[in-house]
Amino acid sequence: MKWFQDLSIRYKITIITVTVTLLVLFICFILILFYWINNYRTHIREKTLTTAKLVADNCLLPITFNDQTSCQQILSNLDNISSILGAELYDKKNNLFAEFVRSGYSTMDGTDLYARTGYFSKPLIIEENILLRGEKIGMIKLTASTSELSTLVYNQIGFMILLIIFLIIISGLLASAFQKILTAPILHLATSLKKVGVEDNYSVTLSKISNDEVGMLYDEFNSMLEKINQRRRDKELVMIEMRNQYEKFLTIFNSFPEILYISDIQSQHTLFANQKVKELLKYDPTNRPCHEFLEKLDLPCDNGKQHILVKDKKTITHDHYSRILNRHFMINSQLIGWPDGRDVCMEIAIDITDRFQAEEKLKETSLLLETTLNAIPDLIGIQDVDQTVIKYNKAGYEMVGKNQQEIQGHKCYELIGRKNRCELCATALVMKTGKPAQIEKYETELGIWIDARTYPIFNEAGEIVKLVEHVRDITARKKATEALLESERHLRAILDHSPIAIIQYDYSHVKNHLDNLKKEGVATDKEFFVRNPVEVSKCLSLVEIVSVNNAALELFKAKNKQEIIENRSIIYTEATLKAFAKGLELIFQGTNFYEFETVIRNLAHEEKHCIVRIAVTPGHEKNYDMLISSLLDITAHKVAEEKIRNSLAEKEVLLKEIHHRVKNNLQIIASLLNMQINYITDASAREYLAESLNRVKSMAFIHENLYQSKNFKDIDFSHYINLLLNQLFITYGISHKRIKLHVEIEKIFLNINLAIPLGLIINELVTNSLKYAFPEKRTGMIRVKLNKVRDKYILQVEDDGIGLPEEWKIQTTKSLGLQLVKTLIRQINGNIQSAGKKGTCFRIDFPGSID
Repeated sequence: MKWFQDLSIRYKITIITVTVTLLVLFICFILILFYWINNYRTHIREKTLTTAKLVADNCLLPITFNDQTSCQQILSNLDNISSILGAELYDKKNNLFAEFVRSGYSTMDGTDLYARTGYFSKPLIIEENILLRGEKIGMIKLTASTSELSTLVYNQIGFMILLIIFLIIISGLLASAFQKILTAPILHLATSLKKVGVEDNYSVTLSKISNDEVGMLYDEFNSMLEKINQRRRDKELVMIEMRNQYEKFLTIFNSFPEILYISDIQSQHTLFANQKVKELLKYDPTNRPCHEFLEKLDLPCDNGKQHILVKDKKTITHDHYSRILNRHFMINSQLIGWPDGRDVCMEIAIDITDRFQAEEKLKETSLLLETTLNAIPDLIGIQDVDQTVIKYNKAGYEMVGKNQQEIQGHKCYELIGRKNRCELCATALVMKTGKPAQIEKYETELGIWIDARTYPIFNEAGEIVKLVEHVRDITARKKATEALLESERHLRAILDHSPIAIIQYDYSHVKNHLDNLKKEGVATDKEFFVRNPVEVSKCLSLVEIVSVNNAALELFKAKNKQEIIENRSIIYTEATLKAFAKGLELIFQGTNFYEFETVIRNLAHEEKHCIVRIAVTPGHEKNYDMLISSLLDITAHKVAEEKIRNSLAEKEVLLKEIHHRVKNNLQIIASLLNMQINYITDASAREYLAESLNRVKSMAFIHENLYQSKNFKDIDFSHYINLLLNQLFITYGISHKRIKLHVEIEKIFLNINLAIPLGLIINELVTNSLKYAFPEKRTGMIRVKLNKVRDKYILQVEDDGIGLPEEWKIQTTKSLGLQLVKTLIRQINGNIQSAGKKGTCFRIDFPGSID
């Protein structure tokens, strides 16, 4: 350093000045540069971290419900934020769930990204956990670009180089100025100082005229002015940078998809509103009162909230529903610093409608699940692995007789009054085997039978963390089962001691065979099984006898069921095969019950007439695997019926013979009367005998009909009346052309007690019409009508002859025939009415039977 000591003071001052200036400037520049870089990266980190938190909040519900599509959509929206290069979403197992990579960047591991940027602009990677109730359910990893930082750093380095060159030039000028004399520099210095002080002109530069102390003063003066100018330039650069940051701030906030605005706490005016607000309002609310646009959007405007912000300096978050926008928002309010140094309020309204609806749906589902569990009449509960009860449904609280507060911290066996674990415990089996367990036991403390089932709940590691308990009160079922068994024993006793033979069959193989025949296209006509006796025998061999009662064993003279099965060839007769074929037709057509009469042969080779009823047991209609057949032995009835039939045939022959003889006797009387008429010359006597003859023939017709009929109880009255009336026309020699006869009688069958008197009544009334209604060969018509109305018969005999005298009354008539008519009407409990103005009409009504 000897060479430096030999230099003059001006050179020393010059060298020291230049060196120190450059060194200090370089150090300051480096410190400012790294401070600025750190602040800029911190700013980018905070911005990226905010974005990561927003993405994490948005992905909370989709990743909870494993909705990969929604998560992918949320990450795709990061394409609108230019600083985000990529994003990765991981689930709770740190498996990649969804990812986003900006176009042009192929990987997220950093290799490709670093290759595209400078040293100072390495991508910034932010990781944010996604928490649900304090538990990590996933992680979001964002990669942000810092490429602008690299450009600014390189620009500053270039500026520094230029500044160094400039300072070197200035140092050279100062060195030459030190060679000038001291006075001029001092005066020039004074003038320059005045100019600087009065005119505030910092652009003055003093030329060095000497190398003495004045020159040094000049240098210091120039250096001072240069520093001031540098500071001014630095301030201008800072202002430019602030404007750039403000523009970036506007770009970022305007691209923010949620409502964002900044307001002055004191004046309550809007300082900034992002593009989302402007789109909703259709105007810019900047520098206008906040409440104007907040009321239009139905967003909260609360001064008290801002006072809390000023006082506590903390973030306030609350939910709000906008009726105008019909959306749910989460309002986030926080204090931020404004460029002029004052604190302002920034509020972000995040649309949480989808999350709110999902939460409401989750609440609804939870309520539905709880309602469903409470509607179940069985105990449903959740336990820890040590059998500590966590929760019961309504039926569970009712079963143990305690409420939710009373069960907290207790074991399940303690709730029913036990101190130790139950000997038979489904929970213990689950913990031992790791599989669901079931135990049915009688619970002495509760006094009921229970069906206890326990199901394990596993965590991701496969460990049992919770137990689901299902307890059902089966006391009623147990009692019903016991009652059913008792009933079955009683029923079996009744069946075994029933006098009717009962056999249980299994027709399932027969049903399958018939179904196969249908698939093969066999028609369901009645002749199929008649034409195919082989099919009938095959189906008969497929019938399985399940059980028989004692009456069936007695009917077949067998010791047990097996003996009946082994001797089917003896039991089944030709009649049995025909009846079985008929049953196959019915089964083929889907009939579940049929009855037939057949003849079977027991093992003693005795033929038995039986009425067989076969029915499918309810619930077995599909497979026909349970049919009950009852066989009623009617052999004794058949024998008795045959005896009765023979006796009845004998009686029928006897009755026919009686009616035949009565008819013959009446015909003999009629022949005697007819012979007597031939010997009587008195016309009146002949007429009376002829009327008596007709009456006898009327009764003879009745017995003749009974003799010829198969039914000895009732007479076909219409046929009988036609014969009677035709006989009357023949007797009186009247042509049907002169007097027409109309007989209107329904197909009516009357017993002999009604037929004989009714025939005599018609005989008398028609005889009167033939004798008196048509004198002097007059023509006319006679109508006889008989029909039934409800429980009475109505008989009408009318003619269109000369009619009856006005003073004539049937009650006072002395005619023998009409006297006979009145007597017969009383005999059949009837009534008679007459009319005789235009012809004659008699109307008689009488009941359908007489005592």
